[in-house]
Amino acid sequence: MAAFVGFAASGPRDLPVLIEDPRRFADLFGDDLELAWDGRRGEVVTSRLGAAVRDFFRNGGQRCWVVRVTGAQAATNQFVVPGLIDMNNPTGPGITLQARSPGSWSDRVVVGASLEATALRPDPAHAPGTASWLAAIAASTPRLALVVDAASGVSAGDLVRVTVSHWPGATSSWEAWLFVDRIEEARSAARGSRRIEIVGATPARWLTRIATASGDAPATYTPSVAPAALPPGAVVRIDRIEMELRVRIEGEERFRLNGLGFHRAHPRWWEALPRDLDLLQQDDPWPFEHHATFRRELLAPRFPLASSRTCDVGATDTAALPLAMGPWPTYGAPLELAAPALARDGLARFDAGVFVDQGLADLLPHQVALEAEHVLRAHDRSQGAPFQGVHAVWAVDEVTLIAAPDAAHRGWEAASAPDDLALGFDVAAPSEPPVVARCGCDDSRLPTLPRCPPEEAPAGAFGPSERGPAAPGNFTVEPREAPPEGPVALPVGARAFTLRWTHTDGATYVVRESTTLERGNGEIRLHDPSVLYEGPGAGGDATAHVRALPVFGRSPGLWHYQVRAVVDGVAGRWSSIVSVRVTTPERALLSDVDDGGDALARVQRVLLRMCAARGDLLAVLSLSERFREAEAIEHAARLRSYDDPADRAGLPPEALSYGMLVHPWPVVPEPTHRGNARRAPPDGAASGVLASRAIRRGAWISPANEALADVVALSPALSPSRWEALLDARVNVLRQEARGFVALGADTLSDDPDLVSVTARRLLCFLRRVALQKGAEYVFEPHDDFFRREVIGSFERLFSDLFRAGAFAGRSPETAYQVRADTALNPPSAVNQGRFVIELKVAPSIPLSFITVRLTQRGDVTAVAEVR
Repeated sequence: MAAFVGFAASGPRDLPVLIEDPRRFADLFGDDLELAWDGRRGEVVTSRLGAAVRDFFRNGGQRCWVVRVTGAQAATNQFVVPGLIDMNNPTGPGITLQARSPGSWSDRVVVGASLEATALRPDPAHAPGTASWLAAIAASTPRLALVVDAASGVSAGDLVRVTVSHWPGATSSWEAWLFVDRIEEARSAARGSRRIEIVGATPARWLTRIATASGDAPATYTPSVAPAALPPGAVVRIDRIEMELRVRIEGEERFRLNGLGFHRAHPRWWEALPRDLDLLQQDDPWPFEHHATFRRELLAPRFPLASSRTCDVGATDTAALPLAMGPWPTYGAPLELAAPALARDGLARFDAGVFVDQGLADLLPHQVALEAEHVLRAHDRSQGAPFQGVHAVWAVDEVTLIAAPDAAHRGWEAASAPDDLALGFDVAAPSEPPVVARCGCDDSRLPTLPRCPPEEAPAGAFGPSERGPAAPGNFTVEPREAPPEGPVALPVGARAFTLRWTHTDGATYVVRESTTLERGNGEIRLHDPSVLYEGPGAGGDATAHVRALPVFGRSPGLWHYQVRAVVDGVAGRWSSIVSVRVTTPERALLSDVDDGGDALARVQRVLLRMCAARGDLLAVLSLSERFREAEAIEHAARLRSYDDPADRAGLPPEALSYGMLVHPWPVVPEPTHRGNARRAPPDGAASGVLASRAIRRGAWISPANEALADVVALSPALSPSRWEALLDARVNVLRQEARGFVALGADTLSDDPDLVSVTARRLLCFLRRVALQKGAEYVFEPHDDFFRREVIGSFERLFSDLFRAGAFAGRSPETAYQVRADTALNPPSAVNQGRFVIELKVAPSIPLSFITVRLTQRGDVTAVAEVR
């Protein structure tokens, strides 16, 4: 089992997440994150975590753990839920949801909300509108009698709305909103239905609703009290109210979540939408068990939104009512965040510190083990992950391999986008500009678009165009200043804008969009347009007869729009074309200053100390792609030295056998990647080969000479004349052979001849795990001769199986392994102290000498140590 630590677009920070296929990784952690522009190569540098995971599965790996690391500055986007009103602050900024995890990945997300109303039938035995009926609803514990069936049931946590309206001369209506606390069965009803009485959790909230004159603008509400009596002719309607959330990404609807409730007792409470950090823990800390099914539903595919609510049982519910929500969704983009995207990803600059836990990074291996166990015992799981960076894997017992593919990055620095990137325009220019609007940018250098003559509506279903309404006037884009010549250029990185046009009474509208224009019969038209919107027109200023349509999440490029009105089924002419330039966000630039591998050496030395402290982990290490033979040999020497200028702690020689160094980088075809091929560090592929060999044949089988899957080239190309020097420096060189690309060796960084082979270290890691597992079984056993014989027999049976599988050297079991637990190791004084020691001596299949593993059991503490 491997673990990979690195950069990702989304996902929880510093929390190990189990991944069993590449699609699951993409669902949780997103696409490869764009980090910086490499001016030398003319390409975008992306995160390498995703490539490592894909290479791992491509080379035979079956399960891995993934840890996303970011800087402390990583920010989470917030989204106002359209139409959901905070009754404690109805004029405030609104009620928000947040992205499921930090990062700029959710900049492309827009959130829509709509009302789901299910009509409920009042009990005719309690006639609506009577004084007793009103008094029951107005009581401090409101009651409401209903007749329900399977399709219109009511349960605890539901929100019920009672509406009183449509009496003669009415200019407003009353609404009573109440949450169901419990259901009381009444007398029997007709077959297939039942009579119930719902009991409210709190007093009903009475409001007066005043509709606008135009009828399609949002109504206004004022607090009210229950009426003493209903006006003659009033109509009473009772509805169960729920909410539907929709999520669009890049203009395409990806998610829809319906049946959401507004009270914690509801099984699909909207505030139970989980963050990644909570949902992906092995034990979800959410305190309300009746939401467990709902939260699991959001796991695959992973719903992109979450509540800001904590797991505090005593926290009060948000006083939210969907007063401004209609039956069709309205959408909203993320609230404005001033920081650049990369800063909100927590990666404004490359910092090796994000890969390590600062409390453990500068400790020696034995100190790491003591401190880590102390932190785990004292950690409150509700506070998130106990460790950061590579140390987050400490508590994942099944991990045996670990890699940090993003540690090999060069640094980057922020840079403003060039003017032509923000304002450039590549459509053939021509004569007369359309009516468009300025967007706070200098458009004086932009080419212009020809005016598009209004397009006639086709004859047929809508009738001839001359019978249709006029084309909507003043079709513009906001933000705006004055009509310029050329397309509207949005501010760099902005992806949201608003289309506005003049409203015609009684009209509905069709808005269409396209990314290209075409010329035909002397006219400029939209090429292959798609319908963006059909309806009465959203928002706008009803008194000024203006309609508005917000547009969100458009990718960089040119977008062209037209609108036309439809009155009584007759379509009018298309408006003039509005063109909008959505620009590329600012990019960081890869630094030209080389740190000489200091950051990489720091992370890898810390990783080796952690692996040695755990005793059962092997670090698969990679180098920077720019390292050629001399730099690779020098870097290996830095790792093998006790002291290093980039590291504040020493690296003991015994820790070197817990790491293997692989170079150069494989090149793998990936059609989703720019250029259809990508280069990535070899640690993902090497880990996949190691995991596959261990599954098929055992951890003691060498992974050398195993062909890597789908590799077509190596970068950089290393000279064969230097291969021997690289191998002497403990660099496992990848090379091309007739059967594919293979590793020349499988060596650790150690100088100890018994531990140079990766297979020897992997075998000892395996034995350590077995010893710890068996030691836990012996805690409560009485220490006598029978117990010692049982323990010896258990290990001898295991070693016999391993010997037959080829794990040990020697022609006979006696020369391959030894198991001791005699009185010399367990004198009476030690037995009286509750201590038990067993010594395991094994001869791995390559070394010729015995390596001793000593298991010591004292009380409920088991310790395993290698004795040389």
